[in-house]
Amino acid sequence: MSFRPLVFAVAIAAAQVASCAPQNEVRPSSGASTLEVAQATENRQVAAPADGRQTEGLPESLLSLPPEKAGQILVEHFRSGTPAERAEYKGKLRIRRGNNETIVPLTFRIEPGKDQWQVVYETGAAEGIRPEKLVVIHKPDQPNEYLYSRPGKEPVSLKASEAFVPLATSDFALVDLGLDFFHWPAQRVLRGQMRKNRYTYVLDSRLDKSPAAGYGKVVSWIDKETGGPLVAEAYDTKDKLLKEFLVRRFTKVDGKWQLREMEIRNVQSDSLTRIEFEFKD
Repeated sequence: MSFRPLVFAVAIAAAQVASCAPQNEVRPSSGASTLEVAQATENRQVAAPADGRQTEGLPESLLSLPPEKAGQILVEHFRSGTPAERAEYKGKLRIRRGNNETIVPLTFRIEPGKDQWQVVYETGAAEGIRPEKLVVIHKPDQPNEYLYSRPGKEPVSLKASEAFVPLATSDFALVDLGLDFFHWPAQRVLRGQMRKNRYTYVLDSRLDKSPAAGYGKVVSWIDKETGGPLVAEAYDTKDKLLKEFLVRRFTKVDGKWQLREMEIRNVQSDSLTRIEFEFKD
């Protein structure tokens, strides 16, 4: 299972790299990707994208195609990946507002299936925050489905345009955790560019009509070798930067690299949420 840096998925960073690194913990430099951690290992293998799906490298010829066609090929390549196995992790959300910090328990699960697969986020109770549950349902060639529930209420099925709401008051919106921008209709490859010491395709993703409280566009840097996103930035409907994502720390568990900390920052409100996964040292 892997996470790769997606600004909001959201996604949203790599959680696992198979390796034989000589150390048990890594703190990447600001914005460093899982791929950079992998390059420091003996095997130099890379991980799959944020929610466990398995992808392969992208074709050489994308930049020779019209930007719109190249963009569709790129996102279809990503959407075609599926997770190989079930996984579950415990952790916490650290939500910072000014000098105040709230800690919310978190359980994260990947549940593969025959015709669909699910990613589940469950948060526990915290000061002034009630438990919540989000189930993101992925189906081949179909938009994401979001099932969102709170205590004492039936799960509500939300369209992506209705899912620009925070999970447990955090800076992670439901659509962030669903990597929803890969399903948006307007996709363009702008250029090739080196980012984090990797060659990437720069992808511009837009909705036909953005919700007032949603994103106007997402710009992401997609690693050519693996087809997974290294970095992403979310902009509001006035084209101002809204959110940034950062991978903070990895640790080696049972011979595999696992994401230990990642964070998302709301640039406009100067708030920050960090996800910390719990592993036995």
